[in-house]
Order: sequence, then structure tokens, then C-alpha cells
Amino acid sequence: MDASIASAKRDRSRVPYAGTVTEPAGQVIRRSRPLGVALVALFLLADAVVTALEMLGRLSDLGDRGPLLDASNVGAGLLAVLAILKIAAAVGLWVGSRRAWVLTMLLVGVSLLLLIALHLGGVDEPRYVRLAINVVIAFYLNQGLVRDYFEPRQDVASEPAAASR
Repeated sequence: MDASIASAKRDRSRVPYAGTVTEPAGQVIRRSRPLGVALVALFLLADAVVTALEMLGRLSDLGDRGPLLDASNVGAGLLAVLAILKIAAAVGLWVGSRRAWVLTMLLVGVSLLLLIALHLGGVDEPRYVRLAINVVIAFYLNQGLVRDYFEPRQDVASEPAAASR
């Protein structure tokens, strides 16, 4: 059973992505970036800017500069880290990095958890648009063709030679 699953995965990897250009020998030259991936990357960049502005707003509210481990300082620091991670994920998605896909999925998951916790706790007004966007991103990035875009590029012609060893 495991061999048939591995064979099916190997066969699926041989099917070129819709935007893939291949040479006659089967070597993959490049894959075109899906439009949705570019839109997700742009959304992450915009979200990073909003997060950075929110961080600056928290820093400006401090006024007299309380202790270093004040909740506002820690919150602003976490927002700065989050903004940097969003920028890294956006750039990585743009270039087709598998690690950026994983980072984006982690950021979306954390964002969904925080937004749901804020909503259930009554701390913040509901942010339904942000919730919906994160759900759409999670489902979109998990589509088969989009996931294939982030898989490492392989030389299809060299696979049978490696299997015969």
C-alpha cells in the first residue's frame, strides 16, 4: 500500500505545473508564479505595513517611557517581529520558497487563533474581513497546483536513473 502511495506521488510530480516550460529531455526550466500567490505576497506586504504602523502607534502612546518589560513595550516588540516575519514570508512567496509557504501557513494559523480569541473574549470589535481573508489564504495555498509550485524543482529525466540504482 505504501509503495502505491509513493508511486502516485512520484507520478503526480512528473505532471508539469500548468505554467511550466519543459525541454524535450524533461528538464524543468521555470514555473510561472500563480497570480494568487502574487496577490497573497502583496497582501502580506500590506499587512506588514499595517502591523508596523500599529507598532508605531503603540510606541507613541507610551509617552513617559515606562519600564522596559511593560505590556505596551512587549506588545510593540511582538508587532515588530510579526511585521518582519510577514515581509520575509511575502518575499519568499514571491520567489517560490517552500519555507515561505510554511511560514505563511504558520502566520495565517496564528492570526486566525488570535482573531478568534479576541472575538470570543470580547476584547476587540469583530474583524470579519481579516478572518475571511486568512481563511481564503489558507485554503488557496493548500490547493494542489499551488502546493506544486512550492515543491523543489526536479529534473524529471534523471528520476528513472536514480531509481534503477
